[in-house]
Amino acid sequence: MGKNDNKWGCFRFAWSIAPASFIEMLLWGGVYCAATVVSVWATKQLLSLVVAGYSKKMFLTLLLYAVLVVISTAYSVFYKRYRVQFKVILDFEHKVKSLLFRKIKQISNESFESASADRTIKLADRAKQNLFRYVEIWISIGMALLQAIVVTLYVSHFNLWFLLLLPFSTLPPLISLLYQGSLWKKYYQAIEQCMREEAEYVKAMIDETACKESRITYAIEMLMEKWRGSRSYRDNMEKRKSQKIFLLKLALMPLEILGNHGGYFVSLILLYCGDIDYASCTAAIVAYVSLSSAFSSLVSMIGNESQYYKMVQPFFSFWALQERDGVESFSKLNNEIKLDHVSFSYPNQERKALDDISLTIKKGEILAIVGKNGSGKTTLSNVIMGLFLPTAGKVLYDGKDIAKISEERIHQEQSMVSQSFARYKMTVKDNIAIGNFEKKDDEEIEERKLAYLSDSNIPLEMMLGKEFGGKDLSGGQWQQVACARAFYRGGDFYALDEATAAIDPLKEEAMYSSFRKELNGKTGIIITHRLGAVSMADRIIVLDGGRIVQEGTHLELISMEGPYLHLWNTQTKAFRE
Repeated sequence: MGKNDNKWGCFRFAWSIAPASFIEMLLWGGVYCAATVVSVWATKQLLSLVVAGYSKKMFLTLLLYAVLVVISTAYSVFYKRYRVQFKVILDFEHKVKSLLFRKIKQISNESFESASADRTIKLADRAKQNLFRYVEIWISIGMALLQAIVVTLYVSHFNLWFLLLLPFSTLPPLISLLYQGSLWKKYYQAIEQCMREEAEYVKAMIDETACKESRITYAIEMLMEKWRGSRSYRDNMEKRKSQKIFLLKLALMPLEILGNHGGYFVSLILLYCGDIDYASCTAAIVAYVSLSSAFSSLVSMIGNESQYYKMVQPFFSFWALQERDGVESFSKLNNEIKLDHVSFSYPNQERKALDDISLTIKKGEILAIVGKNGSGKTTLSNVIMGLFLPTAGKVLYDGKDIAKISEERIHQEQSMVSQSFARYKMTVKDNIAIGNFEKKDDEEIEERKLAYLSDSNIPLEMMLGKEFGGKDLSGGQWQQVACARAFYRGGDFYALDEATAAIDPLKEEAMYSSFRKELNGKTGIIITHRLGAVSMADRIIVLDGGRIVQEGTHLELISMEGPYLHLWNTQTKAFRE
């Protein structure tokens, strides 16, 4: 679904998530609205019968009145306070959460690279309940409008003077609504950046990783000072907004008094003049109370609608993130991967991360990618793996453009150890098995753990992560778990991005040995700073500034002047001296 940038689109989308719940809401709202209107009529009928004397009709009217009270109470207590809060909203949020998860699975990796992607996803998650409220508000507006129209027509039947008081009932809340809406918009724009800054300052003070450094560097006091300054600015803005609203309410007070109580005086005056009887007078007062309540609710809901419309926009900004829907079929790599004049640029970046790269990787070949920081090594591996689509040129798997193949099909036979590997707060077994959860091979999971996790005394069922009472591993151990997970997953194509960067040299050599066995006959990419890893490679390419500047075997590259020889000499210098 595309971006819902209009109110009808927002309403329709939210309605489509749980139509049965909203139809139920319409029915309950309609019954409540009808009960409110009928109660005005029943009041007049009851008083007329009281004046005329007891009759069977009076008993039936009292019974009707009791039924109306029960309906109103059931709507307010059972439906609004219980069923909506503890059943309908929870079911709606569950459905929206499922939509969020499915959408995240379908979003292209390029979309995640945008600076605002993480914030957009978090805001979309917070907006899920606002989607429900948005539809609820429009249903409430419809019910309040219907109630106001019907009651107005009924009251005007008593005497047309009642219609003259309607402007006094509607103008004050309407003026207040328009003014507060404009004020709220300006206020929100003024403090939005301020609120984000506050959140970052708080995170730096309480987040586990950042807090350690902040404590050591005595940065807490500075962060607190910045937080106080930002919070003080927001509090001042809130104070100024509240003062303006107070002054407006003070100016509108005479109109509000006339609007809220004028109907009572008109009813009494008309009764005194003999234009209406006691029953009509009482019914008119009840009707006027109902009318005032309907108009007040209507104006309030219209004001809330504008705010909630803004609050649900993050969800639709998230929903509009780019997806990749491939149409071409693909099973597995049989021949080669070819990069044809590939370039890539990250969002909002002028400099190309990759610049006009042409490269062919044969099936079963191990390619090492080396270069200094920022040369484009990880970006190139992501493009080769199909995680990113090139901004220019093509990546071809057996002659098929991966831009036309779904990501799910592309990654089906791939395994990867990412530079920013995941640390799942689950058991060791689940951490490894999540690479291929459907396989469920306990014996192989144990083998992978023994092959890669240096501390063989760590049991498979041990919980990882102190958040759940488990053990927190070192960075190197977590990376070993990530390697075990990748090779347990299996596949024909592997990418190892700095897969031993956090591991000590002794364990690193043992892991290289395991890698050689795992990669035998497989297609692989090795991204590394440590040139010891290139011993596994059939071919090495050297990147600099997003371009391939050298290519060959290790022996070929150290026999010629160039960046690779410089890297090799730099890393081996300490051992030669």
